[in-house]
Amino acid sequence: MKSMYEIADDYKAIYSLVGSLEDEDGNPREPTDEEKEVLAEWFGETEENFEKKFDGYNKFIQDLKADASVCEAERKSFKDEMDRLSKRAKTALNKVEVLKNNLRFCMERIGIKNYRSRLFSANIQNAGGKTVSALEGADLSGIPERFLKPRELDVSAVKEAIKSGELVLRENDANPLNRSKVFFAKDGRELCNVRWSQPTALVLR
Repeated sequence: MKSMYEIADDYKAIYSLVGSLEDEDGNPREPTDEEKEVLAEWFGETEENFEKKFDGYNKFIQDLKADASVCEAERKSFKDEMDRLSKRAKTALNKVEVLKNNLRFCMERIGIKNYRSRLFSANIQNAGGKTVSALEGADLSGIPERFLKPRELDVSAVKEAIKSGELVLRENDANPLNRSKVFFAKDGRELCNVRWSQPTALVLR
């Protein structure tokens, strides 16, 4: 990748390290503990040097973003053609299914499960294992528990209860491992085994 900035000698090592953070398939990977230590030590000097390295670090980020923009532009240049071919393929396969369903209907109507001509053959046969499903809208209260899946947390319902004030959020800064709990607003009972978190992100401008 050609850099849009001049990279001084003291940046080459960090540039090489970051550039190697990908697996054998070319996908990004997390740095190892040793690599994290190198990155931390690179910044771990005086505040004066930190500012210089901070700017260089962000210039490198801008280089990578520029490279990503070039790749995205190349991808978009092929997108229209890819979309056209994908749509054409999907349309053709949909027509195949329509014709197959129609042929099956005709065979079942006249009581034929197998048929062979000089060119083709058709068989109505089992495909995969048996399928089991509950009737839509059925009352499952009479089914034994061992045939039912465990209850799942309705995240949307919890968020709505927090928004309405039925549930409240509370942090415990004294114990970071036991913070961000959810409680009922009226009686103070904890909503057991439920934790909330606020994602954060580093914003560069």
